[in-house]
Amino acid sequence: MKLFTIIVVTVICSLTASAQGDIVDSPQRSRVLNTKGLETAPSQLLWKSEKLFTYRATEWVDAQIGSSNPLSTVSIQLPTNQEYTGPIIAGDLLYFTYNAKNGYLFAIEKATGKMLINLQFDNNSVSRPTARGNIVFFGSQRGQVSAYDFRKREMKWNFVDKDHSFADSSPILDRDLLYFQAADRGLYAFVVETGEVKWLFKSDKFLRAPAVAGDRVILVTVTGRMLALDRATGATSWDVSVGRNTTSPAVLGEQIFLVYEDGEIRSYSAVDGTLQWKSKNVPRSGSGVALYNGLVYYAGRENDVIAIDASTAAEKLRFKSKRYCYTPLIAGDLLYVRCQDKKMYALSTATLTEVWSIQNGKTIPPPVIFADGVMYSLGSDGYIHAFK
Repeated sequence: MKLFTIIVVTVICSLTASAQGDIVDSPQRSRVLNTKGLETAPSQLLWKSEKLFTYRATEWVDAQIGSSNPLSTVSIQLPTNQEYTGPIIAGDLLYFTYNAKNGYLFAIEKATGKMLINLQFDNNSVSRPTARGNIVFFGSQRGQVSAYDFRKREMKWNFVDKDHSFADSSPILDRDLLYFQAADRGLYAFVVETGEVKWLFKSDKFLRAPAVAGDRVILVTVTGRMLALDRATGATSWDVSVGRNTTSPAVLGEQIFLVYEDGEIRSYSAVDGTLQWKSKNVPRSGSGVALYNGLVYYAGRENDVIAIDASTAAEKLRFKSKRYCYTPLIAGDLLYVRCQDKKMYALSTATLTEVWSIQNGKTIPPPVIFADGVMYSLGSDGYIHAFK
């Protein structure tokens, strides 16, 4: 069975395995990168990639309405269902996926911006990837989970559960295991090296992206349950009610943090699932959280970037912003946040004071990722830029 098409192949440089693949897609989903960011505003464009894809969020479609003959024709704007993921970094490559009619997995040379390989999946969507060195792990709508070796340009292993889609999964790597959600099926734990199924936690309910807390895998269901599974066996250690309309879990030490649709943040114990606190006297959250040095950083629903104490939920720091901001990212000792005033800010994690900021013309800056003092961004225009 043909799994994919290699559209573009160029010479692949020697790849060096690094921990960055794990850091970018942290098992704790803490939004903290263990790598150097940019201590001063970017002043040099290192490279700009070729145009990698054409993205349209909506398109105009002619539709016939009414009961007259002939029918009246109007143009309406409909979503295209196109999507792309922010890049991750592992070894010497950046990886991301793009879905339109077909799914695509891109590998871009980190040093030059050259596209090395683009895998095309005909009439098939692919999930966001995770990677370790030159091995990339991804799932598909047609029920496949694959490990692809970009150095050897070959499939390392491939697993098929054809009746259940993996396209909406957010996979994570944790030591020797890889976790993937399957629609109406549950959570798979694969052995990273071989693709062997270590265990399967069965669930016909939608599962949010998991997180790892030591030897426990934390799951949240759309029905309002949070569970801890034993990492070795998949057996349920505890199961508690946390309410509906929450995000995927984020973990800091022995704490689990959930952000709710109304902006409330809650802390639960990773040991037994007991509720530790609910945020009451601090601004409501309008974003995901970044967890660092005992603080929970987030963008407020009514503007501002806030840091609260992870133990008590008391407000500790605040950066005043004129417009709404998005989920922050931390690299080194700086917090990076994009805001609707068309700026990206670099803030001190210790004080939340501005270190530098850049204006992005008339549009909101695209999401960024960092590695070794270089900032990479992938925009909806289909280009990746590298700055220092």
